[in-house]
Order: sequence, then C-alpha cells, then structure tokens
Amino acid sequence: MSLDGFEQKQLEPHVFREMIKRTFGVLLSPGEFGACMDHFDPKRSGFISSKKFLRYFLKLGIVEREATYKEDLEKLRSDVIMREREHTEKVAAQWAKMELNLTTQFTEDQLKSALEKLAIAALHFDPASPGNFYNIRYRR
Repeated sequence: MSLDGFEQKQLEPHVFREMIKRTFGVLLSPGEFGACMDHFDPKRSGFISSKKFLRYFLKLGIVEREATYKEDLEKLRSDVIMREREHTEKVAAQWAKMELNLTTQFTEDQLKSALEKLAIAALHFDPASPGNFYNIRYRR
C-alpha cells in the first residue's frame, strides 16, 4: 500500500477523503468526514496537513496492533490456565475413581462372603489358561 498521495504538504478536503478511501479503504459518512476535518484541521483553514495526519494514523496503527497483540497474548494465557485447570480436574477425577471404598466396620457375614468369593476365584484360577479370569459376581 503506497502513501505516495500523502507526499503533498497539505490536502484539500475532497482530495483527503479520496486518499483515505483509495489508500486505506475507509469510507466516511458526511458526519464522520466532518469530524475528521475538525480533528485534523482545527483552525478550519480548509486543508489537512499530510504530515499531521500520517503521524496520527501510523501511531494509531502501532497502538492498535499492540492492543490486539496484548489481547491475543492474554487470551493465550487464559487458555493455558483453563487447559491446566481442566487437566488437573481430570487427573483428580481419575484418582478419585481409584480410591478405595472400604470401611473398617463390617459384619461377620461380610467377612465370610468375601472369603467365600476368594475361595471360588482360587478354585477356578488356572495360571496356565490364557483366560484365567473368573467372574464370581454371576456365580452366586
């Protein structure tokens, strides 16, 4: 994108409007154009200083790109924090699944039942067999 059209020291309003339209693709309504004229020609001389406009425009570009960069960086940081939190929660949930659910208070019948289940499993366990698992839940 060329700024050659802004090499003139001053631009007449119609030339300025056409330059920002062709160079930057900015279409201004009559009210917006009036506000720009007031901003860049506060003395109402009927001319826009090319130098003043370009200095403002280029600084504005730097500020806007920096703000966008900071927003993007903050979004990346928050995404990392969110992913770390999700990972921590997922690991905690996995550990919670592995925690033992037991009580130290049990009845004599519960002890007898547990030992019977182990006896049945031991009876059917064959280390030489490829399918040595025996599900005792369906046995009783």
